[in-house]
Amino acid sequence: MTPESWRRLEGLFQQAMALPGRERLRFASSAGGSDEEVRAALRRLILSHEADSGRLEEAIAGGAAALCRAAAVSRIGVRVGPYRITDILGQGGTSTVYLARRDDDVYEARVAIKILEPESARHETASRLRQEGRALARLDHPNVARIHDAGTTDDGAPFVVMELVEGLPLLEHCERRRLGLDERLRLFTAICSAVEHAHRSLVIHCDLKPGNVLVTPPGAPKLLDFGIATLLRPQGGRAAGGPDASQGSLMLTPGYASPEQSRGEPLTTATDIYSLGVL
Repeated sequence: MTPESWRRLEGLFQQAMALPGRERLRFASSAGGSDEEVRAALRRLILSHEADSGRLEEAIAGGAAALCRAAAVSRIGVRVGPYRITDILGQGGTSTVYLARRDDDVYEARVAIKILEPESARHETASRLRQEGRALARLDHPNVARIHDAGTTDDGAPFVVMELVEGLPLLEHCERRRLGLDERLRLFTAICSAVEHAHRSLVIHCDLKPGNVLVTPPGAPKLLDFGIATLLRPQGGRAAGGPDASQGSLMLTPGYASPEQSRGEPLTTATDIYSLGVL
């Protein structure tokens, strides 16, 4: 390859890196004009870069997960309001859900507490947790996990205290019980009832998927995780998108997100209807 070809390849590679990942190879297939050698070299560079980046991101993610786990474990035994944390139920990228028990001798209760780590609390994640609390506070339905309380820990991390739901994820429950079509449809009807209640309360869930529905041992589905829910405001008797009506498009589950959510467009209750259809 000539020096001129190398300079050309460098420029094309920089252009490719400015594109979203899925478009880079498409760009490489048409770049370089008639110079097949440049196109082939550009493709190899892109693939090598993405492979190296993937290993680096995997290593960073692993280290971050270990740090988050250590921070989460350190909260076990800590008191949050009238509750004392006893175990970890689950952990995401920015928050941890703990098992806790009432610890003030007023009454016995076990709850789930979602706590943001202090670093996340300084970013928009904190506003999403507050939004989740506001969304759950609007809802009172037997198939929606209820909110009990909210606040901030002594070290400045926002938290939400929720009903503890013990059960299996929706699809796992269906498979373990070997449910037939009629039994599955009864579960789905109950989930639709919960979503309808949310919509009547001007709340769009924005992340309906099997993992966000737990089924209790008696067989009642419970809708969870309103972490990216969107609140609507009434306008002229109709529900219209509020100030953050497109926020759900920023965080989504690709296999269940509606087309408008994937495109980052304003959301309506139709967003949840689409996800129910996939579910």
